[in-house]
Amino acid sequence: MNQSGRSDCVEISCLGYLLRLGADCDRKLTEVLQCFGRPPLGWLMRCAGAPGAPRIFIPAAALFTLFIGAQQRYRAALAMVACALLTLGCIHLSKAGIYRARPRATNQIDRSTSFPSGHAIAGVSVYGAAAIAIGQIYPDIKEPILFMFVIGALLIGLSRACLGFHWLSDVLAGFAVGALILVLCTALGV
Repeated sequence: MNQSGRSDCVEISCLGYLLRLGADCDRKLTEVLQCFGRPPLGWLMRCAGAPGAPRIFIPAAALFTLFIGAQQRYRAALAMVACALLTLGCIHLSKAGIYRARPRATNQIDRSTSFPSGHAIAGVSVYGAAAIAIGQIYPDIKEPILFMFVIGALLIGLSRACLGFHWLSDVLAGFAVGALILVLCTALGV
């Protein structure tokens, strides 16, 4: 075996080690976050995560769209609809295409997979698009609206890890996918 062959083996074993290290770190950080999902904070975490569920973010997106359209911001309203549809599509496609078991059994019968967190995707994309559009309508309060959006998106996503529905890496991936959708929707006109 030549020198470059040995180098390739070393690189592959280093990559394997880093992946194992990352998985251990993900497991440990998720276990720490799950401490916040126990009583008395568990009900707060369930409330914080609720806006990321499709049964909440779809009607919320519809209300935001109506409000934005009533302000005669039709392009932003159309972008809001596109954002909600892209979010829903990405959640379903990623859940269908990528299997990852959830961190622990939950009280609910949940047949969906863990990766990525759909709640985190919606928290960033749908509510981010609404925050940007509302900030443009009311420029005097744009910074507080964006600040509340960031805090809300973080709470929506992290609550899912705290409750044991997702690994922390699932939530971070959800934030990244949501940010990508938000950038696309912002380019459309939010």
